[in-house]
This record gives sequence, structure tokens and C-alpha cells, in this order.
Amino acid sequence: MRVRTKASMAAAIIVGTLAAQTSGWAQPAPVSSSASSGPDVLAFYPARALASGLEGSAELKCDFTERLAPRNCHAVSQEPSGEGFGEAALKVAASTPDNPKISMAPQTGQIIRYAFTLNPPMIRPAPLEPIHLIVNPDYLTRPNPAEILRAHPELAKGPPGRVSVECIVTVDGRLDACSVIEETPAGHGYGRAALDIVSHYKMKPQTLDGEPRGGVRMRMGFSFGAR
Repeated sequence: MRVRTKASMAAAIIVGTLAAQTSGWAQPAPVSSSASSGPDVLAFYPARALASGLEGSAELKCDFTERLAPRNCHAVSQEPSGEGFGEAALKVAASTPDNPKISMAPQTGQIIRYAFTLNPPMIRPAPLEPIHLIVNPDYLTRPNPAEILRAHPELAKGPPGRVSVECIVTVDGRLDACSVIEETPAGHGYGRAALDIVSHYKMKPQTLDGEPRGGVRMRMGFSFGAR
């Protein structure tokens, strides 16, 4: 039997609903955790775009201090062009305070994408709020191929197959509430085997500003097949 595993934890981080999965960064990277609306926030919205009912976005390239405050920013793109979204994003970045919970090596050349929406009126990342450091779940321990083979020797006789499993990573690093969301072909026990294999994993939970958080969804893919 051949078993290959890989994790696929997709990129959007939304603190509050905790629908976070991996980002693909080689090192932890700063991510703003929220969006804000209201009179104080909409004061940063480009005036002409606000009057015209236009939504837009802008990308900035910034350096970050050890407290995750953006510095030395410049606009690299904006959409639509000529409506002031780049200038507005620079003002939002300049308003971002230090994060007192973080102390890390300064970073250079990080991209921040600012979104300006009107339904509902909102700016993301939020003006006047600190940027947070989110580190996504990672493997702590996992079963080796010999352990998997010993657990399910009957699978060596089956045809090639694939199973996708979705779980929730708990605050203590367990994979909980796991379910099979794809099993091809069905009827060979691959789904049951994948769920059993998943129970042997131990994860590092997601952290927000160094504090572990549970509730992050993670998707894992397993390939089964005879040599």
C-alpha cells in the first residue's frame, strides 16, 4: 500500500469567525484581523469615491516595526485607478498603532491589500487598530508510513483512491469533528481508513499574538494505492 498525505489549508484569515487556514508563508507574517465601519473609519474613505458610490482596493508595500506598525509604505496598485484608493490606503497604514503584544524582528517589503466597500460601508484592514500576528496550524506529530500500513494492511489490495477529510483544529492541537468530504472510489474503506489515520495526528494550533486559538478548519488529502 502507498499512502501519501498532504495538508491543504487555504488562505483567508478572518479573526472573529476563525475561518482560518494556512497562508503558505515560510515565516509567520503579519495579518490584520478585522474590518471596521462607522464615521471615524469612513473618514478614511476616498471622498470622491464615497460620493459616487464606488468601491475599490489598493495594495501597499510596507516595512514593519517590531510591534507590527507599517512604515515606509508606498502604493503598488489600486483599482479602480484615479479614484484615490491608493492615497486612502496610505492614510490607513499611517494610522495603524503598535501592537503591544508583539515583539519580533522588523520585516521589510510586506504587501498589504486594503479593501474599501460600501455594502456594508467598511474598510479592511481596519484603520486605527493594530495589526495582529496570526500563525496558522502546523503538524506537531503524524503517523509514519509503517504505522499506517500496520493499521490498514487490507488497503494494499485496493485500486488507487483518494480521500479528502475536513477537521477542526482544537486549542490543544487535536483534530476534531472530522468528516469525509470526498472519497473516490467509494466502497473500499478508504474514507474510514483516512479518518482513523487522522486520529493519530497532533497539531500546533493557530496562534493570535502568541495565544493559541481553536476552531480553525483544516482539509487534508490522502492518496491510497497498490504499488
